[in-house]
Amino acid sequence: MPTVLARPMMDSEISKAVEQAEKVENQVLKLLADGKSVRDIAEDVYANGKRGVTKYRVETTIKRLLELRWIRRLGRKWQLTEQGWAVLEQAGEKPEDGGKNDA
Repeated sequence: MPTVLARPMMDSEISKAVEQAEKVENQVLKLLADGKSVRDIAEDVYANGKRGVTKYRVETTIKRLLELRWIRRLGRKWQLTEQGWAVLEQAGEKPEDGGKNDA
């Protein structure tokens, strides 16, 4: 039976993991602004040099964005808050529709 050995992460590995998580958050935020579904987002997100992540990763990212109050639920869709739009603009990401979602 294989054994898993835990080892502490080096500072460079930690910063790389944090940077990757921020990239995924920004991509999910942009795709939510475009009105994409969780399944479509999972297929479109780039992580670790590959396209596509699990729906679970997208859902946990959405929960984090909700905790940060960057998004809110509007019926069956997600809507970016003012903070969410500010983060998206700061990251240099523009949604495909070019503007803020309605309501």
